[in-house]
Amino acid sequence: MSYNLQNVQFRDRELEVLNLIAQGFNNRDIVNHLFISEGTVKNHITRILGELGVSSRLQAALWAQQTLQELGD
Repeated sequence: MSYNLQNVQFRDRELEVLNLIAQGFNNRDIVNHLFISEGTVKNHITRILGELGVSSRLQAALWAQQTLQELGD
């Protein structure tokens, strides 16, 4: 399944990874939390950054926090 959040589409797992990034998880934490390989985490992050058009995890985390807050309002 995929989600369209403000014209940005994410798969379920990408949304999980993005949420964990927004919570301050590093790659190793994400690996241990989701039981996936570090390569898979890196692939998800690359896709997330590309989909958002940003160049850093911090920018992605800020986008996620702002978007999720707006959706909750």
